[in-house]
Amino acid sequence: MRQLNGGIFHKLNITNPNYKCTAGELREKINNTEYSSNIMNIFARLRGTQVYWSRVRNDINCMMYEYGLVTWFITFSPGEWINELITADPVSSSIYIYHTFKATLAYILSPDNPIAHVAHYYYTCEFQGRSMPHYHCLFWIKDAPIYGTSTNQEVSEFTLRYVTCRIPNRKTSPELYRRVMNYQQHKHNSYCMRSKKTSTGITKNCRFRFPRPITETLVLRSIETSIANRRKQKRKNRFYDLPRGKEEYATNDYMPSLLILWEGNMDAQYISESSLVISKYISKYGTKGEKGSSEVDISDIQSNKSLVSRLWSFALRVLNHRECGALEAACTLLNIPLHETDRKTRVR
Repeated sequence: MRQLNGGIFHKLNITNPNYKCTAGELREKINNTEYSSNIMNIFARLRGTQVYWSRVRNDINCMMYEYGLVTWFITFSPGEWINELITADPVSSSIYIYHTFKATLAYILSPDNPIAHVAHYYYTCEFQGRSMPHYHCLFWIKDAPIYGTSTNQEVSEFTLRYVTCRIPNRKTSPELYRRVMNYQQHKHNSYCMRSKKTSTGITKNCRFRFPRPITETLVLRSIETSIANRRKQKRKNRFYDLPRGKEEYATNDYMPSLLILWEGNMDAQYISESSLVISKYISKYGTKGEKGSSEVDISDIQSNKSLVSRLWSFALRVLNHRECGALEAACTLLNIPLHETDRKTRVR
């Protein structure tokens, strides 16, 4: 409520209640969604809202402008085994997940350089429908090769040095084998399968592009080819495909040095290409806001009330329509940060 009160106070200080406009000006502002976007600014300090994440997205774009291309995009998701613990004690579970992620991040930033020398980083924490936290991490690597500037061989060697989709040997690496088989194998469900009407009928395709193509070497594609294939919903629409055998068609890309620490699913992608198309898409993907907040019906809010009363009525109605799981509520009460950057970076 304190953050909401601050947002309303800020809105009242930049809004002139005596301002009058013509009917034409009002129609133009409504058609341009100016009013709806302006009123949502009262939630700028409220964690998880769209306007909250829009500021974070601007910070990431500033870092891209200042530091250059992002090298790695890595996502960490806790394993499903923790569901029983969450039900029993969501507060302790949220603390455990957060400190586990921070320990993994500390190892990434250590002198061991498990993903190469990290110059800068930024991470965001997203809570999806299951209320499980997903950590989306961007890493700027010092002297990393750039697709479109460096040679394809340099890009391939750098990527293959850290990322793989191979199923490890069960006898020589039993723990890594267990984690790859438990957490890195994709299984189709109603969320990932999309229907498309074609000339031959309705076909279903996985939004995560599984099964992945079988190839003996790393295959790089231009951004234009990837975008064109994605629009046509073709399988070969990724920026690159790792070497993959028949038994690894459903294995998600991972970094062995990190998966051995993280008890859960991870996804690792090389995204350093000169056009910035992938980097900008990733910045939007990692800072998605809540849906539906701006679709709340406010037609019955009395117009004869003061501006501050109407703002509070609208804000409380939006809050009542928000979905919040046990882990997200615990993280909010514990003030666990939803985003963070390195100490060398300060965005003003």
